[in-house]
Amino acid sequence: MSKPYTGKNWSYGIIGAILFFMIFTMALAYIMVNQKVEVLYSDYYERALGYDAIQEQLTRGLTPKYAVNYSLNANKDSVFFSLPFKESAVGKVAFVKPNDANADKELSFKLGAGEHLAVDVSNFQKGFWQVELLWNSDSVSVMNRLKVVL
Repeated sequence: MSKPYTGKNWSYGIIGAILFFMIFTMALAYIMVNQKVEVLYSDYYERALGYDAIQEQLTRGLTPKYAVNYSLNANKDSVFFSLPFKESAVGKVAFVKPNDANADKELSFKLGAGEHLAVDVSNFQKGFWQVELLWNSDSVSVMNRLKVVL
């Protein structure tokens, strides 16, 4: 006759694995619930209502005729935007910091013929910014999105 099994009972291993899985799942659920979630724009829902108009403006802004160029000065404390317009341009420029909604800035502007938009960014946080220019000129509404690193 063979000797009876004297090792550990295998049921303890199964119970241990189930308990470990339950604790792991509960820990992940706790972490996910406590994550800080922010939308990129505070007026997200209002923007969604005008989605088609925004897409039309963005498409127009991608054409070479309405392309916006930007440059930084040597100290990186001013950004210069050159907009292609014939007579005048009116609009707003929004600086959006993707990882900090409190740092977002929005400025209005009105430019005459041959003028360039200059924005003082010396008090802005360093790093990556999304710049959104929404401007009207010659009865055309255009939106340009640029990526700027200050």
